[in-house]
Amino acid sequence: MPRPLNMPVMTTEDNSKGYSISNWRQHVATDPLEGHNIPSLAASAETTSINHSFCTGTGGSLLKDYILPDAMCAQWEVIFVTCFWAKESQSRKQFCAALEFLSAHITRKRKESPNKKIADIKIYLCISSVSLLQKLQHTESPRGYTYHKSEWKEKLGLPHASQIPGLDLKVKSVFIRPFSVMHPKFVIVDRKLVWVPSCNVSWESWFEGAFRLQGDIVKNFYKFWAEVWAHDGVSADPNDIPQHVKANSLAKAEGSEEHPLIQPAQGSPGRLVCPSKKSGLKIQTLFLPSSHHQDPRFRPGPFRVARSAPRTPLNAFTTFLFANATSEIYIITPNITTKQVLKELVDALRRGVDVTIVTNTDLMLLEQLVTSGTTTHASMRYLASEHKKLLKDSRWIQKKPGDLVIRYWKAPKPGRDMRGESAFHKSHLKLTIVDGEVIIFGSGNMDRASWYTSQELGVAVYSTEMAEKIMHDGLAVDVGSCSIRWYGSFQDKKGEMKSGKPKAQRVMTTQW
Repeated sequence: MPRPLNMPVMTTEDNSKGYSISNWRQHVATDPLEGHNIPSLAASAETTSINHSFCTGTGGSLLKDYILPDAMCAQWEVIFVTCFWAKESQSRKQFCAALEFLSAHITRKRKESPNKKIADIKIYLCISSVSLLQKLQHTESPRGYTYHKSEWKEKLGLPHASQIPGLDLKVKSVFIRPFSVMHPKFVIVDRKLVWVPSCNVSWESWFEGAFRLQGDIVKNFYKFWAEVWAHDGVSADPNDIPQHVKANSLAKAEGSEEHPLIQPAQGSPGRLVCPSKKSGLKIQTLFLPSSHHQDPRFRPGPFRVARSAPRTPLNAFTTFLFANATSEIYIITPNITTKQVLKELVDALRRGVDVTIVTNTDLMLLEQLVTSGTTTHASMRYLASEHKKLLKDSRWIQKKPGDLVIRYWKAPKPGRDMRGESAFHKSHLKLTIVDGEVIIFGSGNMDRASWYTSQELGVAVYSTEMAEKIMHDGLAVDVGSCSIRWYGSFQDKKGEMKSGKPKAQRVMTTQW
């Protein structure tokens, strides 16, 4: 009988796994992470998480069906962090509708209890990119730019302050020229749950995913937000709850703080892959930030040695995980151009680890060229070439290299349609699963921009049950129907090349 999705934290760690948390701890002790003056960006925090959920869809459907309904259940605080904010988008309209709903809720409560003081709900909207002009004119201060109420409507398409009574809305943008966007995307509701989507507030009809987490991990997200975004006298202690919230009996509010997760209405591109089970059992989790860097470390020229990627917690753990993989690495990423990632994948193939990559061929080509001097397709051609060399060399050695599969996102037919509009034109999901045991998700891509210049935020969860559920009940369906195999080689026991389906016994090489 399969075990429940949410497993308790193991009392004794399996240190035989090279990527165990205890081995990661030792690895960091011997090869320290880069320092940072903001504590939340300086270290990988060991924590736990409970009641996990995972859903897929377009960015608009994830906001409409899952994330915003949770935000609309807020009792006192919503922290909404995204990178790109598109003023002319359906997602922006959905966000504004959520604000109006919360405003009406507070207004109604005040009318029903005129003698009772009911505080405003605090809403923090944090963005990084609105337009090219906004980035060119942006302040260089890491404290960012706070939008005045008079600017909300014209510049961002938000309601005027008079239209949302009962809400204490604050809007801030942070962007560090020339390239450093604040790329994390997360939503914290009442410091009780956090959504971690791959999508922005934008118009793109792309394949996206979102995780909902509860437990101690939420405290890490709050502290990160407070130290990076708040600055204005806001406490960085997630347990520092305002007095009026305590006075209103927080325990009573806990029962109504979440919107129940259900499958979306027919016609929506959304899909609930992992509904949370209220077991409260804890799963080992790592909070993995990655600070921005103004210096892109470009070293053009044939005689210049390329500089390694900054050793941020997210970058370092990803390479640590690849270096210790024993059976399979599965990556779905919008782009992949980082040389360090390619090197780690070649090394993994050499050790006999199977590698599957799902990516795009023509997403943000100009950005790829500007930030890395190459493209995803060129990087995949290099990886395929290196794999062919390994296969050729394997004739003379006993150890056979792993299989390599590269799939390009190309939906021959529209994905799950929404109101007649085609869904999933591209894939924007950022997700890595190693050995069917460790899942990394968040904002980070496998491209040079994410590894060298942008601020990123990732989470690693140790759960075989969740990994299998995501692979077989989620990605296998949509990736299989919306991508084509560009490169794939499979070997028999003698190491000879053959064509056919992936190995059925492997958890992660789902038969597409």
